[in-house]
Amino acid sequence: MAFKKGHSGNSSGRPKGAKNRTTAELREFIQEILAGNFTNSHIKRDLDALSPKLRLQYFFKLLEFVLPKPSSTELEQENSRDGRAYWNSIMDRLRIDE
Repeated sequence: MAFKKGHSGNSSGRPKGAKNRTTAELREFIQEILAGNFTNSHIKRDLDALSPKLRLQYFFKLLEFVLPKPSSTELEQENSRDGRAYWNSIMDRLRIDE
């Protein structure tokens, strides 16, 4: 006999919205590890110990969690078939007179 959607037939099952006990215990365990080992002073000390190249790599990896990823944009070409006139106009605007 098939069950109806939303009804398992187990009336004493876990209530809707109840948290999984194992997941909650694991989450608490991870929080304790992070709180004890990743204080601001620990992080600063560890970052200072890295080479400048590695420090920059980790900085950029962390930025992904803070800044939104840029969306793609399309450039429209002006009336030039290959876009040379468009790019020349951009370069003219960027040109710095010495």
